[in-house]
Amino acid sequence: MPSLLGLKYLTLHLLATAIPSVLSSPLSPQPLPPRNLALSPGSGTHSGFFYTYWTDGGGAVSYANKNEGAYAVSWKNCSNFFGGKGWGPAESKTDRTISYSANKFDTSGNAYLSVYGMTRSSPSNKGGGLVEFYIMENYGTYDPTTAFDPKYSGKDGGVLKVEGEGEYRIGYTRSYYMTTMPGTSNSMVLRVYSVRKADQRRSAGTVDLKRHFEAWKSKLDVDVGEKFDFQIVAVEGYQSSGEAEVTVGEV
Repeated sequence: MPSLLGLKYLTLHLLATAIPSVLSSPLSPQPLPPRNLALSPGSGTHSGFFYTYWTDGGGAVSYANKNEGAYAVSWKNCSNFFGGKGWGPAESKTDRTISYSANKFDTSGNAYLSVYGMTRSSPSNKGGGLVEFYIMENYGTYDPTTAFDPKYSGKDGGVLKVEGEGEYRIGYTRSYYMTTMPGTSNSMVLRVYSVRKADQRRSAGTVDLKRHFEAWKSKLDVDVGEKFDFQIVAVEGYQSSGEAEVTVGEV
């Protein structure tokens, strides 16, 4: 999640087989110190769903799994965290339609509500690194489409119109971790996005993964591959405060 607040400290952490998102500045990719010194609640299964939750320990963050696909998270003056529920490596697939409802998504600053996932061995990440993908449904003060710019190693793929869901701006950015990631051949991270137009941000609906994967391939020449670490509906925050209550499901 890039930030307009200036260059920031980038971090890395391993959660089982998954390497979570980092908040990075598109202006100047920085080396990433390991996240293994950070507070790491971890990942697992709960009430039939995969979950993963991480915080770098800055500020106060409280994450709680609820019944079935529900979870709640609150944060105050956080540095960087994310958490959510969905599907792990064995259950992830390319043709899933995800349903979600955020009874609450309130933030005073930079935060995302998105379908978030990670893959490895993507045919499109020619450097052989990780691919992180975001289908951004709601967000706070920072709009990541501002980084879809060649001078930031990004690309703007234009508008994706999804019938019954709305319009998204699609694009990607590139960043680098400090070391080669397990299951990849180098440290490159390709982050591909679908971001709802600002006036169409929402906190409930459905997301057809296949439509976004196909659009990324046709408009951005990005094939995320099929070797998933996870696909979840996540809340992620950076230098902000807020609270969210989210329920995840499948159509």
